[in-house]
Amino acid sequence: MRVCGAEPDVQRKILVVFHPHVGTKRHSVAWRADDNNNLRKHPATDAGNHHHHHHHQQQQHASRFRGQRNKMEPPRILHWAVPRSLSTALLRSIMTSDDIEVKFEPFVSPYYFGEERISRRYDEDEEVVGDPSKKQSTFVGVKNFLEGEMNETSKAVFVKDMAYAVVQRGDYDELLPEGYVHTFQIRHPARAIASMHKASTDIAHTGWDHFDESEVGYKELSMLFDHVTKELGQEAIVIDSEDLVRNPESILQQYCKLTGLTYVDTMLDWSDCPVDESVFGAWLPWVTGVLKSTRFHPPSGRKDFDVASLPEPIQACIEDCMPYYNNLHAKRIRP
Repeated sequence: MRVCGAEPDVQRKILVVFHPHVGTKRHSVAWRADDNNNLRKHPATDAGNHHHHHHHQQQQHASRFRGQRNKMEPPRILHWAVPRSLSTALLRSIMTSDDIEVKFEPFVSPYYFGEERISRRYDEDEEVVGDPSKKQSTFVGVKNFLEGEMNETSKAVFVKDMAYAVVQRGDYDELLPEGYVHTFQIRHPARAIASMHKASTDIAHTGWDHFDESEVGYKELSMLFDHVTKELGQEAIVIDSEDLVRNPESILQQYCKLTGLTYVDTMLDWSDCPVDESVFGAWLPWVTGVLKSTRFHPPSGRKDFDVASLPEPIQACIEDCMPYYNNLHAKRIRP
C-alpha cells in the first residue's frame, strides 16, 4: 500500500462548469426508489427499456484499442461525464496515485470563455470573458495540449471532461486527441439533474442564478459513446455513480484493469492524501463537498425521492434523458 502524504502536483489545473436553457415541454413524472434504491416511475412502469441480464464483461486491455499508445507506455485516459455525476469524486480518488497525472475539464474552458465559445452564459461578464488566459483558450489548442504537453510526462494521464463541451461544437470527431482511451460516467438523471438544478439556482453558493438544459449532457454523452465504440472501435467502459459509491473497490479495480491504470488502496480512502485546493480556482464552491470527503459514501436516507416536487421543465428534462441513460447503464461495469 502506498502512503499519501506529499502535497499534490501544483501543476494540476482544474476547471468546473455546467450550463442553462429551461425547456418549455410540460410533463408530470414521479419517481421513487425501490428496495435496491433504483429509481422507478411511480405508479406506472419504468421509463425506457431496462436490461436485467448480465452482459459479457469487457476484458480486453486498453492497449488493444485502436489509436491507443503502445502497451509498454503509460495509459492516457479521457473520462467523459455528465454534470453532477460524482465524476469529481472519481477524480479525487485517482489523484491519490503519484503515478497518475490529472487534468480537469480542459475543453470546458473554450466552451465557456474562449473567443469561439459556444455558451453565452458569461457574455455580460467582461471580467471573466475578457481575461486573456481564458480568452485565448481554443478547442484545437486543448487537443494539441493533450497530444503534446500532456504526453511529455512519464506518468499515466487521467483527463476528466464534459461531453457536451466538445459534442456541441459539431466537429468533435476531429477534436478527440490521439492516443487516449475514452471512458464514461453516468448517474440517474433524476439524481444528477435535480442536483444540477439546485446548484445552478443557488447564486449565494455557486454564483449561478439559472438552470440551462443544454448543460445536462446525456444526449451528448451518448453520441460520444457511440462514436468511440463504433467509429474508433474502443471497448465500452462505463461507470454508473450508484455502483461506484456502493461498490467502490470492485468498480475501481475493474476500471483500472480495463484502462491500464494501476490500482492503489488509497483510491478507496484518501484521508491521508491532501489536495491543493487552489487548483480549483473560482470553481471551488462546486467541489467543496468532494474536497471535504475522505472516501466514497453509499447513499442513505434517500428512499423516497420524488421528482414531482421539481418544476415541470426539470421533470421533462429528466424524462427526455432517460433513454440515453438506460442505453449506457446497460453497458456499465458491473459490481
